[in-house]
Amino acid sequence: MPQYKRILEPDDSLHVHGEVRDARDRIYTRELETGGAAVGDEIRHPSDPDGPVVRLVGAPNEVTDPGRSDDALRRYADRLGNLQDLDRAILASTDPVEVARAALGPLRRLAPCWQTRVLSIDLDTGRATVLAAEGESAERFPAGADFPLEDLSSGEVEALCAGRDVVVEDVGDPGRARPRQVDGLVALGMRSYCHVPMPAGGQLIGCLSLLSDRLGPFAQESLEVAREVADMLAIAIRHARLFTEVRTRRDELRDLARRLLRAEEDERRRIAGELHDEIGQALTAMKLNIQAALRDQAAPAGSLLLEECIGLIDRTTGQVRDLSHSLRPSLLDDLGLLQALRFYVTGFARRSIGTAEFTAVGTIGRTDPDVATACFRVAQEALTNAMRHAAASYVMVELAQMDDVLRLTITDNGCGFDVAEAEARAWDGSSLGVLGMRERAAMAGGGLTIESAPGRGTTVRATFPLSPNETTDRE
Repeated sequence: MPQYKRILEPDDSLHVHGEVRDARDRIYTRELETGGAAVGDEIRHPSDPDGPVVRLVGAPNEVTDPGRSDDALRRYADRLGNLQDLDRAILASTDPVEVARAALGPLRRLAPCWQTRVLSIDLDTGRATVLAAEGESAERFPAGADFPLEDLSSGEVEALCAGRDVVVEDVGDPGRARPRQVDGLVALGMRSYCHVPMPAGGQLIGCLSLLSDRLGPFAQESLEVAREVADMLAIAIRHARLFTEVRTRRDELRDLARRLLRAEEDERRRIAGELHDEIGQALTAMKLNIQAALRDQAAPAGSLLLEECIGLIDRTTGQVRDLSHSLRPSLLDDLGLLQALRFYVTGFARRSIGTAEFTAVGTIGRTDPDVATACFRVAQEALTNAMRHAAASYVMVELAQMDDVLRLTITDNGCGFDVAEAEARAWDGSSLGVLGMRERAAMAGGGLTIESAPGRGTTVRATFPLSPNETTDRE
């Protein structure tokens, strides 16, 4: 029995014992918060000189070990220094892989372990990718190596998505299912591991992994450091991805501008060729015929030459009209998109070998000039591709207005093509048709999809948003 119980009255013993126990709990809590400082307690019992003991007072008396306190301060200073080094290294990097690599050196100094890894997780594709690894056997996991999320247990992925750490103290625990990703690491010497989530923008983008070749729990300080580093990495990697996307988009826009200039020069070359080869030759023939007719006006041959000139003039007029319409159809400005498309498709059918049909669905409203131009150019490019590349014998063009959306559909029965391969060639500069249609639709606030396969024809679908006043005015 504790000594203080012997000097208490029985009715007060239970109450005082509880107070002492609470005091000891508070002292223990302070001991943890002070980093291990030793705390004792002294119990005294003041008495009335002429009577029995009236109360018992507990007085905690803190006793601190100066050596232990200095060690704790040094560890904390080292931790702050390493975190600052890590922060500077991360800020100097603009690539996710470089960010991850920069973090692992300081992390291993703060939380020594068998191996550390940073994984990028894409929940949409269901795959994880190694951004960086350091430590034993790290060369087996180079940057860019990926694996399906199924190789992790579903419970681990769910925990990471919920923002919880995954700590496995013994990978050989028979009561725990072992993910496939762990098997190879166990063969290399791993015995326990911890995954710390890396959330950004409310979504899991990766995890920081501490792998150990020893059984048992990870040190609390190591877990705290891992959480701090994971939070820093999540922000830095997200910013690095945004920077990479902006840089990639800027490069794509620069390439597109270069290709558009090249396409403009090609178009000018084509127009110059048509003016020289077709119209220029027709005008030269007319000049020679007129000169011959003037030399012998009374001869019957003169009348024939003049009649031939009239035929040449008619053909040249048609060529000039077609060339003018290919540059900018006046009907698009004068009568609107519906009539311009109808006229163009009719002319296309006349010029091509096959059949081209046009149909309008619903009430086609008067459209914004930018939308009308983009829609017309998409149809023009699709029809040209069907005739020039697909060898189509039939093309159907449909223009439909549904609520506040204008829909253009061009379908042909040509040879078809691999869409992904064509888009890759477009970015390489080999072909601008697909890229040009997609960019025109995007610039008008719309979108474009292409469905095709070798031997199965092609369907081009473009959608364009309409403003409220465009949905009520009918062309």
